[in-house]
Amino acid sequence: RKEYFAVKPLPMDAARLTEIADLLDPDLHWILNDVSTFGVRAEVEGAPHRVDVPPHRSARLQIVEMFLRAIEEFRMGVTLLVSDEVKHLTMDVEVCPMGSTVKRSTLTQKVLGEQRPIHDLAFGSETSVNSRTRNTPPTVCPQHDDLAEHIVAAHYLMPGVQLMGTKRDVRKAFRNELVEAEDVRFFATLLPSICETILGMILVILGALAFGWNNSPGYFGFAGWGIVQAYRRL
Repeated sequence: RKEYFAVKPLPMDAARLTEIADLLDPDLHWILNDVSTFGVRAEVEGAPHRVDVPPHRSARLQIVEMFLRAIEEFRMGVTLLVSDEVKHLTMDVEVCPMGSTVKRSTLTQKVLGEQRPIHDLAFGSETSVNSRTRNTPPTVCPQHDDLAEHIVAAHYLMPGVQLMGTKRDVRKAFRNELVEAEDVRFFATLLPSICETILGMILVILGALAFGWNNSPGYFGFAGWGIVQAYRRL
C-alpha cells in the first residue's frame, strides 16, 4: 500500500482536507476527515457468521478476470488474499458470494471497461450484511437541474463564449475509500483457486467500499459533494 500510494496519493487524506477546510461545510468536512483518518465504519448489527458460499455463475465464468481485479486491489493495499491453509485464522470473517458485471454505455450498450466484481451483500435476505447495516447515509450528488442551472448561469455571465462539458469517471472509485480495519471482516468473498500449487478456495477480504454494499454510494457521495463544494467556492 505504501508503494502504491507513494505513486498515486490517497485522494482523501486528512492533511489535504485541511487545505480546503474553509471551502467545505463544517459537518461535511468533519465526516470526510473522520473517514480519511479511521475509515468508513460499517455499523453492521451482530457478529460476522462464517458460511462458505461459492461465487455466482457470473463470477465463475470470468474467474481469471476476478483474480486479476483481486490482485490489482491487493497491490493497492485494499485487499487481502488468504488460502485454505490458514482458514482457521479467518473463521470470524463473513463471506458473501461474488458476482461479475460490466459497465455499458446507456446509449450504445457498448462495453466501456473491464469486468467489475460485485459483492452480493444482499445474499441471505434478512440475515445479510445489507439487511443488518444501520445508518445508511443518503446518496448526495448534484442533480440534472443543478447542471442545467450552471449552464444557464455561465451563458449569461460569459456571453459569446462556447460552453463545453464532459462526463468523467473515477477508476476504482469505491476502492479509494477505506473501511475501518475492524470492519473489513464483513466484506469477504471466496474464489476457487486457479493455481496448481494452491488447493481449495481463496478468501478475498476487501478493505475498501464494496460494490454491492448499501452504504457505499452514500459515503462515496460525501466525497463527491466535497469536490463540488470546493470547486464552487474557490
